[in-house]
Amino acid sequence: MYSVKTNADYIRSMTDEELADWLIYYAHDGYMIPDGGWDNWLKQIRVEMMEMDKPSGLKYDAGKPRLDLIPPEAILAIGKVMTYGADKYGANNWRGVEPDRYVAALLRHLMAYRMGELCDPESTMPHLWHVLANAAFLVTLAREE
Repeated sequence: MYSVKTNADYIRSMTDEELADWLIYYAHDGYMIPDGGWDNWLKQIRVEMMEMDKPSGLKYDAGKPRLDLIPPEAILAIGKVMTYGADKYGANNWRGVEPDRYVAALLRHLMAYRMGELCDPESTMPHLWHVLANAAFLVTLAREE
């Protein structure tokens, strides 16, 4: 029987009438018409072509976090604040600090932002970046408890 996959690009552009003529040509050449006649064969070929257009790889990631949805600006902001902190205090020094200190720092940066101060005077980075970094510390430290 005729293989849709070998000729899909060619027949994809055909009208139904052109495709029916093409199928008649192949039927005269010894190909069998499936049960249901020409109309069903035509529908079957169109369905098979649509299936071929779908991605063929499988990836079972339902229920997994969609990290691609995190704004890259937020990730970069945390990275910049953490780089500043690593230069000032040492890499990963934040792990040895009590979580309450990060709650206080987060609130100080948030209040400064709410009072109209956009950037931290010492680091010159936006207060909201510091809020994100402090929240990241708290999330990680809470998980480690």
